[in-house]
Amino acid sequence: MTVKWVRQTASGEIITEIKSHGGNPSDTIEKILSDHKSSIDSCAVVTGQAARAFFNLPYRPQAECLEKALDHNQLQPDILLSLGGETFSVFPLREGKVRNIISSSKCAAGTGEFIVQQFQRMGLSLEEGLSAAVEGKRVELATRCSVHCKLDATHKLNKGQCSPGDIADSLVYDLAKKVSEMVEAAQWLIAQIVIAGGVSKNELFLE
Repeated sequence: MTVKWVRQTASGEIITEIKSHGGNPSDTIEKILSDHKSSIDSCAVVTGQAARAFFNLPYRPQAECLEKALDHNQLQPDILLSLGGETFSVFPLREGKVRNIISSSKCAAGTGEFIVQQFQRMGLSLEEGLSAAVEGKRVELATRCSVHCKLDATHKLNKGQCSPGDIADSLVYDLAKKVSEMVEAAQWLIAQIVIAGGVSKNELFLE
């Protein structure tokens, strides 16, 4: 869903940028590189499966990058949740090392981007949708399938059976339920969980 670009300036400052690519990561990457020309001596490394298709550069797996990030922040959780727009993954850890990877199904209904799309269908931004969800009441939705969920939500709204806030609250709750089930499936002794990815900014989801 996004291209993430992290760079270190000559003075040592760390700068992070996150850009939505709108289905065209190649053009987004080209623009980033043209906007930030580096010297011939610059070093670069890429991560993320899609990055392999665009660069002939050293590649590091996501799990390795997450381990390094946890070590840098002096964190040793039992589970790391990576919750982004496209995929959800559970990483059971021991002594800072990933021991297993449990990923969500490829169905769009189990992703952060699906929430954004459904809010947009109701004419709400992400912020507006989350604000409406706080006052919403939970309703039953067919959230196991993205197509059925869209139809179910539209039908309920058209019939006046619920408000956009009700739909928003129910979608966020179901997303949290899916992640909870993934954590349970790990069958891992848990004292601390760390969350990474854009969904970590969704306070209602965290609650």
